[in-house]
Amino acid sequence: MDDIHKIKDCLRELAGGAPIETEVAKVLSVDGAVCKVSRVRDGMVIDRVRLNAISTADKGIVVTPKTGTYVLVSRLGEVNWFVTLCGEVEKISIDAEADIVINRGGYGGLIRIEDLVGAINRLVEVFNSHTHTVVEAVAKSPELQMQRLNRNDIENTHIKHGDPQ
Repeated sequence: MDDIHKIKDCLRELAGGAPIETEVAKVLSVDGAVCKVSRVRDGMVIDRVRLNAISTADKGIVVTPKTGTYVLVSRLGEVNWFVTLCGEVEKISIDAEADIVINRGGYGGLIRIEDLVGAINRLVEVFNSHTHTVVEAVAKSPELQMQRLNRNDIENTHIKHGDPQ
């Protein structure tokens, strides 16, 4: 059994035995969590093809195909079409209640960039304003001291990534 038939069988099982039609289509436009496609077989335009389980762009996983590329679209019932596979992806949006782990998460959490930029900018300010006062050949420490950077202050532990090896 080839891959497309395996996918159809899995989708049919998920749908409780309802017939599933799967077509190759070209993406004409994308609007939030839906897109408009043209079936390759006959050129029929299909509006409001879902990109995820619900028709909102801010929940779950939304895989946004690139306009002008090809996708597989499937239909459950008479009217509900959804994208099952994308040839080329423009963007992947994930709204998760818990952690997101990429490639086993071995590198730890992602950096919260605004916090990192702020810490680096404070370091630059301290460095730029640092002077040594020398009295009788004794160096005096600057009054303004930079605190050591703490990984926990800049790491987002809810998204983990790692070496895919």
